[in-house]
Amino acid sequence: KYYLDPRNGLTEQGIFQFEQLTYNESYHTEEALQSFLDNTFMSGIIPDTVLTYALTFFATGQELKVSPFHLACRVYQEQGEGKSALISGTYPGYEGYYNYFNIGASGTTTEEVIISGLERAKKENWYNGYYSIYGGAKIISANYILQGQDTLYLQKFDVDNSYNGLYWHQYMQNVCAPSSEGSNVRKVYDKAGSLDNTFVF
Repeated sequence: KYYLDPRNGLTEQGIFQFEQLTYNESYHTEEALQSFLDNTFMSGIIPDTVLTYALTFFATGQELKVSPFHLACRVYQEQGEGKSALISGTYPGYEGYYNYFNIGASGTTTEEVIISGLERAKKENWYNGYYSIYGGAKIISANYILQGQDTLYLQKFDVDNSYNGLYWHQYMQNVCAPSSEGSNVRKVYDKAGSLDNTFVF
């Protein structure tokens, strides 16, 4: 009840769960992104590639017209310390496959979640970290952001019936995700010195 009520998000940090998740060239920079990623498992090179996480999120966001900060924070929200079998590339039977956004990963046991997520990665041909990030970002942008669920809040709480009805089309199960992910996005902006920019909420 607390997290569903948007009035409880009207704070300095909470407001960022209502930020419009489109690309803004004035403050979405690779350097600002790197400063956030430096404190995560994504500080360097993506496994099985020669690309940095920062460059990949930045270029992907720019191409898809989606906030690269949102993409990076979403992966951080999903993967935490980066130790999940979904992004190890070594899970038996699914070697070389990655699912950074946990797309299609569901089930009642940990094994079911891992296998369903890696089955999706195999189906999508996400055979290295870059393709997983780019492919996952395309799904998020096409199925959520470009369908009107263009805030963290609306991706969790489907209270806008402009696309496919009400209440069921949610990206994440975590009730606290919009609030905590929004706080992470604010930290990125703070580190980038961009909190004085104009934002659309």
